[in-house]
Amino acid sequence: MSTTLVRVDDSDVSSIQYSNDPGWFAAGSANEFNHTTHGTRNAGATATFVFNGTFVQVYGTIPAAGTSGDPDPVSTFSIDAGSSATFAPTPGRDDVFQQVMFQSADLQAAEHTLVINSTIDLSWFWLDYIVYTPLEEEDVSRSLSPSSSASATRTATSTSTVAVSSSKSSAPPAIIGGTLGGLAALVVLGCLIGFLCYRSRRLKRRSTLAHEHSRGAPTPFMLESAYVPPPKSLSAYHTITLPSESGIAATGEYQNPPSYQATVGLH
Repeated sequence: MSTTLVRVDDSDVSSIQYSNDPGWFAAGSANEFNHTTHGTRNAGATATFVFNGTFVQVYGTIPAAGTSGDPDPVSTFSIDAGSSATFAPTPGRDDVFQQVMFQSADLQAAEHTLVINSTIDLSWFWLDYIVYTPLEEEDVSRSLSPSSSASATRTATSTSTVAVSSSKSSAPPAIIGGTLGGLAALVVLGCLIGFLCYRSRRLKRRSTLAHEHSRGAPTPFMLESAYVPPPKSLSAYHTITLPSESGIAATGEYQNPPSYQATVGLH
């Protein structure tokens, strides 16, 4: 079972009733919850808080030791008009913020009334906030989600959840889920890198082939046929007469050789 502590800021005047005479005044600093606090310098000034729960704490600011002779603050705390507990701190050189002033023992699961009383005139008593453990059946509108931080912004009732404990933890499943998710991301990244490398090599190979093709490859060629024309047409037989002055008289017959042509080629 989880335990939830509900914080009630000093500025929640619907939950904390401050006495009018002697009275209180509002103040605050950056070191105080919600930057607010209620203070009084009057003996007999009271703040009353009614709650349904089993535990209660009171936090306040302890002022630094005064240089003007102001008395140290002394306050009392009582539950259900029972015996009072006294808080009488010894102030130091610096202010102490969000200091525990009172803490109850375990209470019966019922409605309780806490009364805070400043007992020293002219002392500086500062109330910052009250924390209590609510009953399970109490209206959950008085508290924020269990994951809210101590410095959560005030709601309409100026309450916030300040602590949660549980016997079960979701940390191991979260760690396992994160590990599996990281491994899956690595696998996807590896596949992507491999694909890009393969694609780069393929594109490079295509580019090389295209370059070689653009340079051109040798092509076979043929020599034109060498054609030898036949001699001019002659009659089948010619009679040659030698001049008489040559001293040779003869008649011969000449026959035309057959025509031919040669073809030379490279294969």
